[in-house]
Order: sequence, then structure tokens, then C-alpha cells
Amino acid sequence: MPRLPRRRLSAAWAVLGALLGAAGCQELDLFGEPVELEPQPSEEVVPPAWPTDQVPRFRFGTVPVIGVEETRQVYQPLVDHLAGRLGVPGELVVTADYAELVSLLSRAELDAGLFTALSYVEAKESLPGLRLVLKQVVSGAGSYLGYVYTTDESRAEGLADLAGKSMCYIDLQSTSGYLYPRALLRQKGFDPDHFFGRVEFGGNHLTCLERVLAGQVDASAAYAGAFAFGRSRGLPIDRIRIVGKTQRIPYNALAVRPGLPREVELRLRHELVGLSTQSAAGQRVFSHEARLNAWVPALETEYAEVREVLARERSQGN
Repeated sequence: MPRLPRRRLSAAWAVLGALLGAAGCQELDLFGEPVELEPQPSEEVVPPAWPTDQVPRFRFGTVPVIGVEETRQVYQPLVDHLAGRLGVPGELVVTADYAELVSLLSRAELDAGLFTALSYVEAKESLPGLRLVLKQVVSGAGSYLGYVYTTDESRAEGLADLAGKSMCYIDLQSTSGYLYPRALLRQKGFDPDHFFGRVEFGGNHLTCLERVLAGQVDASAAYAGAFAFGRSRGLPIDRIRIVGKTQRIPYNALAVRPGLPREVELRLRHELVGLSTQSAAGQRVFSHEARLNAWVPALETEYAEVREVLARERSQGN
């Protein structure tokens, strides 16, 4: 099966890695283990029919991990593409948070939802009928690192230097922006509940990044893509200093609602597995800023480690 070649890393992305590597105490790891892509379906393969009588339109939901407008710019082309392929109207719904996303799926007001690793694990607990279908491949990899960062002005050399400082987490259901940074602190022997002098939540990665660069808070945590989006918005990313890296995290999961006809799940799988930046359609649809390359089938076992990290966090009383 083909792999997405790493040489396709854009010049802008390479420059970003170099800037952060030079500015920070730790290097930015832009890649995980390369993902083997499924063979693209032959044109002769007849895709499963979409049951228009039961699902007259396709409704796709996600949350504004990087900001509302930025999220729409990334996923509206995908929804439009799918609508054209499926022959039904498509609707992108950007919810306020994951609780709303799960609620809409449970009421059959959405057909599919995109979840971060942690939010998927928690959604599956509250909505057991949720069915995992695919996960994203970004920069050729199916997993990524989270980064704890500050600015050069802080002169912090490591996590220990952030003791007593202010921290901007993303939200309680963020994997790279909350759960894994807290796990990292515990691994280093710190109590995340008392380590920082002040904690706040920004709601998305760009907001926290802006607050750190503006000096409103001392530190935050993010995935590498947040720095790319910040740089594209003119933020001085070269001032960022990385002081900690988390364990690897599986990329976002696509799940469908309970009760959705099986034909819909199979058709979505057919359309998305056949869409990658190795195809002309994928190059048109996928956002270059988001570095999304493809979709691959996902297994529950791939999110087992996230469940373990969450269980350890809960055992500490959180």
C-alpha cells in the first residue's frame, strides 16, 4: 500500500519547524510514523448507494479547535465535495463544544462528527452507540505530539521553570491542550493541580497562542498545526519556546451517530478513503494549512492509550 511521501512537506511548514527548533529548547517533531494508505477504490468499483429516503442530506459536525472561521475554511470544502459525490445537500455544523456535538449526534440532528482523541473517548462513554469509522492522516502520520510552550522572553529552559506561572489550557476535552500536558507534568513529578499559579481556558488553540504572545499568560500547550495556523495569521511564531513534549496522540476520529443506516457509514468510508493529497480531488479539498493528507480506517484499539491516560487522570480525583 502507498505511503504519503514526506518530501511533500511544504517550504512554509519546513521553515516553521526550523524557526521553532531554533527558538525553543526542544525541537518540533512534525512527523510521526508514516501511515500506510488504503488502495484507492477503482473507478470500476460501485460504491454503496446512499439511502436518500432515510438520510436526505449529510450533516457533518465539528468543534472550533483552531477558531470558528478557520474551522469552516478547513472543512467546508470537504463537506461540499462529499455533498456533490453523494448527491444530497451537505451541511457543516461548527458546535460550541464537544458536549453540543455529542448532543446533536444523540438526537440524530447530525450524521457524523469529528472528534479529538480525548473527546472521542469521552463521547463513546456517554453515547455507546457512536461508531468509529476513520481517522485523519496529517503530514503523512496518524499520530502527533503535544507541546508545552512559552516565549523566549520567559527564559524558561524546561517545564520546571513554569512553576507558579500562568497557564492557558484549551478546554477540558482537549487532548494536546489539556489531558496530555497534565499527564506530562505528573510524569515529571509535578502536581498539575498546584503547579501553576493561575490557570485559564482559551477555548481554542489560536486564542491561547495569541494570549501567550501578548504576554497575557506565560504558557500554553498545543499541537504543531496550531503554530502553522498562527504563523499564517501573522503571529510571531519565532518567539515561541517549546519546553515540553507529550506522548504521541492519535489524530482526530470521524464517528457516525447511533442508528445511522449501515449503507451511509460504508459510503462515507468509500468516499473518504479514496480521497488523499495523492489525488487531484484531495489536493483541491484538503486545507494546506491543516496539513490533512488523507483518511484511513480507525480501530478502537488505537485510542486505548488515551483511555489509559484519562483513567489515570481520573484516579487522581479529576
